[in-house]
Amino acid sequence: MILKLFFLHQNEVINIEQSPTLYLFDGKLSSVSYVDNIPYLVTTSQIQDGKSTTQETTEYKDVGLKLNVLPRINQDVMMLDFDLTVENLLTTSNEQKPRTRKIFLKQHFKIKKNEVILLSGLSKTESNEILSKVPILGDIPILSFLFRYKDELKSTNVITVMVEILNTNQTK
Repeated sequence: MILKLFFLHQNEVINIEQSPTLYLFDGKLSSVSYVDNIPYLVTTSQIQDGKSTTQETTEYKDVGLKLNVLPRINQDVMMLDFDLTVENLLTTSNEQKPRTRKIFLKQHFKIKKNEVILLSGLSKTESNEILSKVPILGDIPILSFLFRYKDELKSTNVITVMVEILNTNQTK
């Protein structure tokens, strides 16, 4: 499966943005995140002695992909508590209070040695309209359609996670 994905990536059919490897240890939480730190404005109002005061502060929120895995490892079997959160920014960066969309997957898996678990299907499709025009001529009411061009860019991102037990105790 890995070879097929890298073959598609090399032939520019797909784009693999991240390919992290996590080493799991029994009972120890492992995490990986691929996030942007987004600022947003927080407004606080207080009324004291009949006077109202307003204070604005900037706070930050991590937006992107976060994966937490808690394994319980036996001889040939691994039990995984798997938490995956994908959060996307819905508003432009110019807004002071950004909106986000969150997808959350929490699942328990049992995987044996030489088995592979492939999680896929968490996807996001974005559509952006781009307007190009000739300055001044593109703003003339009746003739503007002759000097304007609208294009729509669509992109689809699919998150795929592959889990496989590798035996690191074998000697070569």
